[in-house]
Amino acid sequence: MNTQEELTDEKTKCKTRCISVKGRLIISFFCIVGDVLSWTIRAEFFQGIEGIYNKPIFISYVVHSCYVFFFFAWLVLRYFPLILKSRRIKPSIYSWKYYLLISCIFTIIIFAFNYTWYLSLPLTEVAANTAIYEAATAFVFIFSVPILGERVTLVKILSLIVSIIGVCLISLFPGQSNANRTVIIHNLSNLTNRSSNMTVLTEATINNSTLGYSLVIFSTVLYSLYEVLYKRLSSSPRDTSPIHNTIRMLGLIGIWYMILVAPFLLIAHFTGLEKFEIPSLNVALLILLNSALDGFSNILILIGIVLSSPLFISMGALLALPTSMLADYIFHKIVMSNLSILGAVCILVGFIGFIISTVLHDHTDNNRESSRCFSLKKGWTIKNYFFLYSVGWYSTVNSEDVKPLLNR
Repeated sequence: MNTQEELTDEKTKCKTRCISVKGRLIISFFCIVGDVLSWTIRAEFFQGIEGIYNKPIFISYVVHSCYVFFFFAWLVLRYFPLILKSRRIKPSIYSWKYYLLISCIFTIIIFAFNYTWYLSLPLTEVAANTAIYEAATAFVFIFSVPILGERVTLVKILSLIVSIIGVCLISLFPGQSNANRTVIIHNLSNLTNRSSNMTVLTEATINNSTLGYSLVIFSTVLYSLYEVLYKRLSSSPRDTSPIHNTIRMLGLIGIWYMILVAPFLLIAHFTGLEKFEIPSLNVALLILLNSALDGFSNILILIGIVLSSPLFISMGALLALPTSMLADYIFHKIVMSNLSILGAVCILVGFIGFIISTVLHDHTDNNRESSRCFSLKKGWTIKNYFFLYSVGWYSTVNSEDVKPLLNR
């Protein structure tokens, strides 16, 4: 009797985990949708901005410092549950010392890839710069294999290749109106959460150089590594409040950014690298709007990374390109080239292929785990460890996570 009850309990727990995996993918998909819509709104909103306030370092500082409001939101969720009429969230499995250290490292990485990307702008062509940066998905995949134990399948590889081809087609063969119009670098986030520089450049004034392309490649690699490391260092299968802790992490990044980048802002002012000027009221409102939209986009992407994988989110974020094309056609009557349309189709096909690959392999792994889980009365908790591996969480399980399973 007890044996049957134990097996039933074990089966229920395994089923719950499988449902949890599906739920995480669904939430992550909605995070992608929200990020794509947010990016499209930003892209359309800033297409009419003239380069009247070209202070990218200051704008980046304000945008990222505003992440501090997420920390206040976490405080409300953590210590004032009665206000929201919700249950108080449980303490994190990570210590405050760990959160402060990791968020500090992330802040330095964020500033590094933002600033190197900004330096690359006047030294590269806009289309080539965009194509290289949007190819960050490839680097995310490369880093995910050794760091996160990402499963390498033929379908994933083909989906990735097709999506990158689509990005190149859209970037290198734009619509008719793009040939003569001023090119606006409106990358508040631009699929990779870069801060908006609101820099206006004309294609005639852009110079190519080895240094410029080296900088944008370095920035792309660094951003890809940031996404993968965020998954590796900020998520754990034992975390009972992953969304709340993601909010806290982004808030701490905002605090660190406010502290660490302030001296650099002063140095830029006194050395003439970027003279500070008080923005007009309209520009100030635009910067604040940038900050709100960027924060919304970032929190969605980080939640998606924690709940699913950096590769899934990175692939989904590419959908912002065809979505932006559609918005340009609807609101600005911009006719895209046939190659651009083909590129949009490639991105869509690549993302669908990646979803199919993910769902099929998760289903296979879950079924295999269930059969192993119920074949033996004892040792099923060790199988849980391999279950985590099968759904891509292997790298987040350190030795301290495994010990409780092995000792039970």
